[in-house]
Amino acid sequence: MDMSCAVQTNDSPRFKLEENEKIYALFDAFIKKTLVEDRAIDFSAPAILNEDGTIEFYESDYRFSDLIRGVGHNNTKACFEQLIAKRVTKEYKLLATSEPFVEKLLLLSAHFYWLWSLGISFCETSCGEYGKALSINEGWADYIDDYYVGQGLWSTSTTRPARKKELMLIYSIFEQFITWPKKPTFKNLFELKQALVHFVFKTKLDSNAPIRNGLLHFCNPDRYIDFYRYESKVQYVENNSNLLRDYKVSDYAQMLTQDGLYFSTRIGKVEDHLVYKANRTEEKICYIYDKLTQVG
Repeated sequence: MDMSCAVQTNDSPRFKLEENEKIYALFDAFIKKTLVEDRAIDFSAPAILNEDGTIEFYESDYRFSDLIRGVGHNNTKACFEQLIAKRVTKEYKLLATSEPFVEKLLLLSAHFYWLWSLGISFCETSCGEYGKALSINEGWADYIDDYYVGQGLWSTSTTRPARKKELMLIYSIFEQFITWPKKPTFKNLFELKQALVHFVFKTKLDSNAPIRNGLLHFCNPDRYIDFYRYESKVQYVENNSNLLRDYKVSDYAQMLTQDGLYFSTRIGKVEDHLVYKANRTEEKICYIYDKLTQVG
């Protein structure tokens, strides 16, 4: 897996919104607990804010990978999709007290709802109805100074159909990463996040869920801009196309492997000659940003 393009170019990542530092720290804490330590998070316990600005979640009794794999049950993904398609019923709440699989399914849904909501402005970051079904009294944010759960980086639709599409993509990405055969050992969290980027790009190529863009930005805000909508990336390139006169693709062999638009959606219809031909969009955005910064 080529991660040469993932190297951070400076101490201050290009597209990181410094005023929302805690949101990035929370994302890192989530990834560290679930993918590095392989533990589910105890969202009822106040997270620890360290002196260096990092955040630590408390862990629950479950391995996170067991929530994905559905130990003792071979249809976790279908059950997850069924659960998030409609409101959580009283039946689920009752079953969670006696059926371990239902409890774990709700807990997994609570994790992915929390991750989905983390970057959304004016939408409280929480475990949603899944946490309520498990009677989780969320206290994770109690001791995080200068942060409130309504903060966010972008706006998006929060309707149930839109949310379902987003949560299904999150599930698929994490499932692919966790079941990765011969997974390497990562030296640090940054390395792991760049490996995760690979799965963010290649998983569910037929999905145009914009959370793909959100996860890219969270994983590497120096490389991927904080635009949630694919159309915003297209517009940025088109509006500044005059700055691309001297642009040269850095590696033709890897031209498409780091392009979120190519893998996720086509802007316009196939027969439309004006359809945006996704071609190294992420790299072009970085190139344009650097040019504008130099001009400024």
